Amino acid sequence: GTPLGLNVWTGQVVCETAWNLYRGGFITATNQCVIGDLGVAKSSYVKTMLTRSIATGGRAAVFDRKNQRQSGGNRGEYTKLSHAVGGTTLRFHQDRRLGTVINVLDPRISVHSESANESGIIGQDRLLRRVAETALERDLTENEKYALNTAHHNALNAATTHHRIATLHDVIHALQHPADTYLTGTTLTDLQQWGLPVVLGLLRYTTGDLTGLIDGETSGPNTTEVSFDSPLLVFDTSALEFGSEALALMMAITATFLLSVWVNTPGEKSIVVEETYSAEGVGAVPKMLRDITKRARGVGASMISVFHHISDVAPGSPLRSLFDEAELICIFRQSKVDNAQAVIEITGLDPSCRHLIQTLPRGTHLRVRGARLPAIVVETIRTELEEHITFTDDAFEEDT
Repeated sequence: GTPLGLNVWTGQVVCETAWNLYRGGFITATNQCVIGDLGVAKSSYVKTMLTRSIATGGRAAVFDRKNQRQSGGNRGEYTKLSHAVGGTTLRFHQDRRLGTVINVLDPRISVHSESANESGIIGQDRLLRRVAETALERDLTENEKYALNTAHHNALNAATTHHRIATLHDVIHALQHPADTYLTGTTLTDLQQWGLPVVLGLLRYTTGDLTGLIDGETSGPNTTEVSFDSPLLVFDTSALEFGSEALALMMAITATFLLSVWVNTPGEKSIVVEETYSAEGVGAVPKMLRDITKRARGVGASMISVFHHISDVAPGSPLRSLFDEAELICIFRQSKVDNAQAVIEITGLDPSCRHLIQTLPRGTHLRVRGARLPAIVVETIRTELEEHITFTDDAFEEDT
C-alpha cells in the first residue's frame, strides 16, 4: 500500500491502506475509526491519508466545521487540501441563497434499499423513513410506514407524469391527498389519517426549523447546478449549530447520497465525519450513520469516524456501531485514565497498553488492524506539501 509512516518499534516503513488490508483478507471492512485528544494531530493524519489516496486515483468527502483563521482570512480546516487536489467546497446553510440542498428523492439515490444485504445501498425508502423519524423524534408505527411508502410511490409517479424530479414537497402532498392504496381493506381515508403525524413531522423541513436543507432539488446556492465529480468534496457545516438536528441530519443524508453517487465509481472512496459524536442523541441520525457504515463496503467506500473520546458516545447508542464496524482503529493519545481504559475495553487491547495510550507523542498513533495482525505504533511521516496542507497555525505564526 501507500507509505504511511514509520513503525516506531522497528524503524521500518509502514506501507498499507484500509483497502489493501481488506483485499489481503486481514480485515473484513474498510471503515476506520480515529480517536484522540484535542491537539494530537488526528486531523493531520486524516489529511495526509486523503492526500495520498487522492494522488493514486481515490475520492473523498469531508464534513468540515472548523472555521479557522489562516493566511488569506478565515477558512475551513480542509481548505488547503482542497486547493492542492482541485477539490470543491459546498456549504450547508438554511438560507437557500447561500447553501447546498440535497434532495432525498434525487434519482441518483435508488428508490429501494437492498435491505437483505448489509453491503447494499441505502435507498430513498429507508432514507425517507429516517428523515421522518428524526423530525418526529421517534420510530414510525407500521401504519405510518405504510402511509409513507405509499406516498413515496405516488409522489414519484406524479413527478414522472409531469416530467420533473420529485421532492419532499411531493411526498407531503401525497400523504395529504392519497391517490391510491395497495393494501386490501385499506381506504384512502385510512392512509390520510395514518399519514397525518408524518406530514406534521416532514413540515419541519419545508416550513419549520429545518427548512432550506432537503426541501428541493439537489442544487447549489440560488438553485445553481452543483457537481459532485471533484476528487475531494468539502462540505462546510460551520453555519449549522454544533450538536443540532440540522448538522447531524445533513451529515447522514449527504453521506447516504454520496454512496449512491459513487456506487459505480472505481477506486478508493472515503467519507470523513469529524466530531462524529455531535450526532449522538439526535433523532434517527445515529441509526442512519450505522446504516451507512454497514453498507460502505458495498461501494468500496471507507467511513472514517473521528472522535475525541469513546465516552462521548453512550453505551447502547447506534453510534457504537461505528467502532464495531471499524477493524482499522487509529488511537492517538488519550491522556486521561478513564478514556484510555475505555479504548482498551472496546478494542480488546491488553490492559498493559494503557500507559502507552496515555503517553503517545503528537503525530503518533497505536494502530489496531483486525484480529490477524499485531497492533503497531506508527509515526506519520509527511512530505513538504503535506506539511503545508496540514499546518493550521498560520494565525499564531502571524501573531508571533
